[in-house]
Amino acid sequence: MAGGAGPGLGGEAVDRTVLQARLEELRRERAEGMRALEALLRREADLRDTLRRIDGAMQVLNEMLGEASGGAP
Repeated sequence: MAGGAGPGLGGEAVDRTVLQARLEELRRERAEGMRALEALLRREADLRDTLRRIDGAMQVLNEMLGEASGGAP
């Protein structure tokens, strides 16, 4: 086999440089995907914190309204 290429999927010889190029492309795509996932996870955590703050503010306001109306919520 010339150039050290092994058999391909269909029995044809596959150029090692083509395989290397595809591997690098997949590595870049994976790294990009991991960065996107990490950004989404950070965004999710930020949104959960925001919702907790909103829930707390709503609870305080509900309690204040209950006190203002003579204890009836």
